[in-house]
Amino acid sequence: MKNNNISFSQLLIQPYTPTTPIAHNRPGTELFDSRHHFILNPRTTHIAVSILAHNLLHTPDRSRAARGTFHVNLRHSDTAAIIASKTLHMRIEAGTESAHTRIDLPVTPAAINIAQPYSVEVIDPQSGSTLISTTAMFFDAHTLPVHYFHPVEAYLLNPHGDNPETRYTDLDANGITSCTVAFTLQSMRPEGSPLPELSMRIIDNMEHVSISPCTLTPNPYIDGQYTATVTLPLDKDCLGLYYFELTCLGHPFTAATTLILDSSTPGTILPDDLVLIPDYTFLAGCQFLSKRHENDELRRKQQELNLCRETLDSLVGIESVKQKIRNYSQLTAFNGLRRKAGLTVTMPPLHALFMGSPGTGKTTVAKLMGKLLKDAGILSSGHVVVRERATLLGQYYSSEAEKTLEAIKEAEGGILFIDEAYQLNQPNDPRDPGRFVLETLMTALADESRRDWMLILAGYTEPTQKLLALNPGLTSRIPESNFYYFDDLNATQLFTIANDYFASHDFKLTPEAAQALSTLIEHDYAHRTSDFGNARHIHNIIQTGILPAMAARIAQISNPDTTHLTTVMDTDIPRPALSAILPATRPHVGFRIA
Repeated sequence: MKNNNISFSQLLIQPYTPTTPIAHNRPGTELFDSRHHFILNPRTTHIAVSILAHNLLHTPDRSRAARGTFHVNLRHSDTAAIIASKTLHMRIEAGTESAHTRIDLPVTPAAINIAQPYSVEVIDPQSGSTLISTTAMFFDAHTLPVHYFHPVEAYLLNPHGDNPETRYTDLDANGITSCTVAFTLQSMRPEGSPLPELSMRIIDNMEHVSISPCTLTPNPYIDGQYTATVTLPLDKDCLGLYYFELTCLGHPFTAATTLILDSSTPGTILPDDLVLIPDYTFLAGCQFLSKRHENDELRRKQQELNLCRETLDSLVGIESVKQKIRNYSQLTAFNGLRRKAGLTVTMPPLHALFMGSPGTGKTTVAKLMGKLLKDAGILSSGHVVVRERATLLGQYYSSEAEKTLEAIKEAEGGILFIDEAYQLNQPNDPRDPGRFVLETLMTALADESRRDWMLILAGYTEPTQKLLALNPGLTSRIPESNFYYFDDLNATQLFTIANDYFASHDFKLTPEAAQALSTLIEHDYAHRTSDFGNARHIHNIIQTGILPAMAARIAQISNPDTTHLTTVMDTDIPRPALSAILPATRPHVGFRIA
């Protein structure tokens, strides 16, 4: 069958060492990207080539299998010398329109010249014609990527404005569907030296991540200066805070944080404000941007964006809690509008009960609620003070009231969060000092002059309910409408938390590692007891099991690269039989209602 029965439309390459994940994942299509420039690791053994092929014998009416034999070469572009070559025998089955195939070219670093042009090509052996090719260039592993460019400034351009050359630090998105992001860079290499390609990692208001290759244009007026640009399509649903991170050979070296919203600020972002934000999150971007922008209106918008993003949707599980907070937020906003209009406002009860197992997000939600109440003007600061029985009991008997009043004073303007509050009530011990804490709290709750604070009692559901049943004074101050039930997370949600942790800390799971972790979590979840730690249990697995195992494995590798340092293998995941599982029988904390 003739080779012209198969055509090609995509060719991607990725050099690898024996320990690189792509070496053990075939076809590993998801591990390729669109880069053409790479660091040449001294232990590189192959260049993986991923090709998208199409069956020209496939039509809507009839489909036949297509076969072809091709040569895949790594060729020096200047000398035309073939550095590596393999024969590709390909078959696309009948009924299949297109398919990915992969072939690995064996190479040795000694055969490749640094910073010289190469091409990877697919050749028809019958005609000698090139069917598809891509460029490639390799750079010295001993020169850090961040040493190729020095950032000068960054800015945004509105290509649809009256003057498309006007530079902005923040851009009004009204009426435009795209903008240009630009970084001015000074080359740090000798004049005439080849420069590596650049790409831009873009994180929008919803923390969606995209990576785009940059267009690198020399400045005709300043020697060694370049402009790296990307055209960014704008979606009205993702307007707001943007983070632009410029990468060289896969390594970030400068970044800009800006707003694309409803007002433009002419000017450029200078080097002091071109700051990489490790473990970037929307909140971190807001905090950084607030340092750069000093006007009150922008800070207010940042707070609104921060609250919108930081609150409920990013939390895993606890759906009933999310809905109650949404309802409460709507009520406080409604009261704010009435207050602004000069109408009377009836304040909803403030103090609350958070009930559920450890690791379900009670403390996190308390912090979010503090920010919500501060934004609504109900609390003056919104900070959270965390206490428990041990930190409220005094040095001497009957001094608990003093410690409790100190905690309330510290929480003034915010929230006093008492964890495992049920431990304050020991009905079988009439001399238990915890009762003085409860009496002091009830006195403070009854003081109408003290309105600028909130009490949250937290703990396991049954013993916390028992606490209220034995203390009618608390029941009258904390109505049932302010009971928040934090349900245990299921195995799927726990796996999502683990994935989010790895993604936010620049780790990647191989497919085998993801499967091993899923198996471990399902095992732990199936064997959980009443004091199962939920998200806390997942973080414990990662921090005391997976990462130490990964560190021990990496210690055996000479000169590990970024891929080594970020890739979690299945061997790093504890086996279920060895994981830190709670025993089948474990005494319950506190007590239960009979």
